[in-house]
Amino acid sequence: MTPMGMKLKLITLIMVCLLSIPSLPHASAQEVKYDWLGLTMKEGTIDLPGGYKLEAKIDFIGGVAAYAVKAQVYKGSMNNPCLTGGGVWAYMEGGGTLPTRAEIVVKENCPFDKGGKILYRIIIKGDESNRQNGTIAFDIIDSIYSPDANLTLNIGFPKSKEYDAASSQVIIPVTLRNEGPASISWVKVLLTWGRLEGEGSINLTQSVPSPSYSTSSSANYSFGGLDVNKSYSMSFTFIAGPGQYKYGNYSVNFLVYYGTKFRYEGFNATRNAKIFRYDPSASKVVSDSVKLIFGLKYKGRVGNPSVSIIAERPTGDMEVDEGTPISFSFYLQNTGADSAYNITIRVNVNPDLSTEITAPPSIAGRSFPIVVMGEMPPKARSEKVEFRIVVPKGSGGT
Repeated sequence: MTPMGMKLKLITLIMVCLLSIPSLPHASAQEVKYDWLGLTMKEGTIDLPGGYKLEAKIDFIGGVAAYAVKAQVYKGSMNNPCLTGGGVWAYMEGGGTLPTRAEIVVKENCPFDKGGKILYRIIIKGDESNRQNGTIAFDIIDSIYSPDANLTLNIGFPKSKEYDAASSQVIIPVTLRNEGPASISWVKVLLTWGRLEGEGSINLTQSVPSPSYSTSSSANYSFGGLDVNKSYSMSFTFIAGPGQYKYGNYSVNFLVYYGTKFRYEGFNATRNAKIFRYDPSASKVVSDSVKLIFGLKYKGRVGNPSVSIIAERPTGDMEVDEGTPISFSFYLQNTGADSAYNITIRVNVNPDLSTEITAPPSIAGRSFPIVVMGEMPPKARSEKVEFRIVVPKGSGGT
C-alpha cells in the first residue's frame, strides 16, 4: 500500500466517524409549575390533584405539650397511605423549637418512598391553622397541575355580515365551553345590542334560554358551575334593519364573566412558577361581538331632489268657475350630487280642496301625499305627474 493510499483511507475513516456522531439533543424548555396558595380545609379529608386525598386533623402531642396538625396522603382508597411513619406534623404552639410547617412531597408512586416524578409539594401550615374552629391551612407549590380555569366563547356567526334587505331576522348561536384544566364555579352572560350608525333599529325577539333580566337593549343570563370539557349552548334571535334604500349598522355584544376560585398573582421566574391564590370571589371575563350591516351602498348618500312644478294655468291667485276641474302637472328632478330615495310628494291647496292624480297610470286615481319608492340618481327626471282639483259649486269661485 502506498503512502498516498493510507492517507486516503485515513481521511475516509475520519469523515465516517464525524458523520456517524449523533446530534446532541436540544435542551427542552423548563416545565412551568403552579403554586396554589391560601388553601384551607376543615378537619377531615379533601381531594387533591392527581387522584390523591389529604387527611388532616388537630391533635395534642403530650410529649411536647403542644397542639399540632397531623397530615397523611392517600392514593385511591383510605387504605393506601403514601407516607410512612403515620404522616407529618406541623405544630401550632409549644415553643419556638417546634416546626410549625411540614412539607409533603407528592410523587407519582405511592408510597412516596418508592420514588417517581414529583407532582407537587404540600406545605402544612400549623401556625396559620385554627384549633378553635378546626380549620387547617396549607399550600400546594411547584405543582404540575394548574388551578386555573379557561372558558371559551364561540359565536357561530361571522364577525361582520352585510345584508341587502331592508330588514332581516338574524339567529346567532353561541357556545360557552370550559377548556380547563379546573372547573368553573359559575357563569354570567351580559348581552347588549344597539345601532352604531345609520337608521333603523335592532331588537331581540327570542333567546334560548330565557334571560333572568332584560331591557330594550340588554339581557342577563346566569348559569351554575361548568366542569372541564363541558359546554352551555345559547341562541339569540334578532330583527334588524333600517328600511328600504337606507343604511344601518348594528352590533351585538357578548360579555361573559365566570368564577375561577383562584386569582392569578404573578410569576416566579426563579422557580418558573405561576402563582395563584385561592379566592372564592375570583373571576375572569371573555368578550366578543358581531356587526350587522344593512344597505352599505346607501351610506352617506342623501341626494338633493328638487321638485319643479309646471302648471297648466298660472300659479298664484286665480279666478275659476265653480264645478270646473283645474288640471296641473309637474315632474321631479334631482339636482343634487347623489341619489335620492323614497321621495314623498305632498300638495297643499288653499282652501282645502280634494285632489285626484290622473297620470301616470301607475298612480292614477290616488291622492296626495304619495311616496316615490326607489332610487333617483343625480340629474334624473321623473315622469310627469298630473292631478286636478275641482272648486265645489256654492264656494264663491275663489
